[in-house]
Amino acid sequence: MKINNINIGKVHKTYQQQKKEKIGERQNIKGDRMNISSKALEIKKLKQKLVDIPEIREERVKQLKESIKKGEYHVDSMLIARKILNEIEQE
Repeated sequence: MKINNINIGKVHKTYQQQKKEKIGERQNIKGDRMNISSKALEIKKLKQKLVDIPEIREERVKQLKESIKKGEYHVDSMLIARKILNEIEQE
């Protein structure tokens, strides 16, 4: 295609028209949306509650320490043995 002054004007006009069409298309695009179900929100709240629970239960530790000091804390050796055997069987 030979480009001269007449053709340059047509090319420029076509380019400008295509540019306007693309801008119009971009304006019609709507933003992303996200819907979160009520169950998802409930799960999120429960996860946060789990995070807020301390790993060490201070009150329980205090009770156990007091029981040990008083000599009232007794270990059931049979119960411990059963739990150890159960753990071994599960592996």
